[in-house]
Amino acid sequence: MVGGALTERMAANSLAKRLMTAVFMPAASDEQAVAFLERVAAYPPIARVFVDQARIGMARRILEPAGISVGTAASYPVGNQCTEAQAFAVRCAISAGAKEIDVGLNYTAIKSGSYSMLETEVRQLLDASGDVIRLVPIPEVAILTRPELRRVLDILLACGVRTVKTSSGYGWNTSRSQVAWMAGEYGADLEIDVSGGVRTYGEVNGMIEAGANFIHTSKVFEILDYAKEAP
Repeated sequence: MVGGALTERMAANSLAKRLMTAVFMPAASDEQAVAFLERVAAYPPIARVFVDQARIGMARRILEPAGISVGTAASYPVGNQCTEAQAFAVRCAISAGAKEIDVGLNYTAIKSGSYSMLETEVRQLLDASGDVIRLVPIPEVAILTRPELRRVLDILLACGVRTVKTSSGYGWNTSRSQVAWMAGEYGADLEIDVSGGVRTYGEVNGMIEAGANFIHTSKVFEILDYAKEAP
């Protein structure tokens, strides 16, 4: 799937395929998580829903019959785990049946200029994921300078990464100009999953026009409800 302008209001079914969301309540009970997942399943199928690793099985039982896949995360929201722990998390996600795992990068290494360390870690995580799960690193574009971001993206592409997520969504927002720069510089070589601050249909529209492929949002119900009102 590639980015592209929405010249007219996109119908809910088409828009849903561009959206991802998560159980955003860190202290959600199982009952609350189930209620949220069942609500998602009642809407047009979105691309993916993210849950904690312990809830992958629960989420799959509810979402997969509705055509929605399940993702999870490792070293999240920032890359504060050792590579071995992240690789173990990747393998656990695979065994549980998740289709994607989002990984916070080692920002200490990036800010310290230790790009060889970053490359080594990314390659080890790709080895752990193989061709089984979609591994999506998070450059956290809001806290990187443009030269840092370019260096990181170049390393990720050289390692074989083809998709990045712009933000963990925890306190950092992604701007349309950042997405447009990434899309303009890397084109079809890099799929861009946007996260952080996208809360309305108009903002989704703007990000897709800028070159985003998928949008992570906590406001998935409100956005799809708006799309359902399209004539």
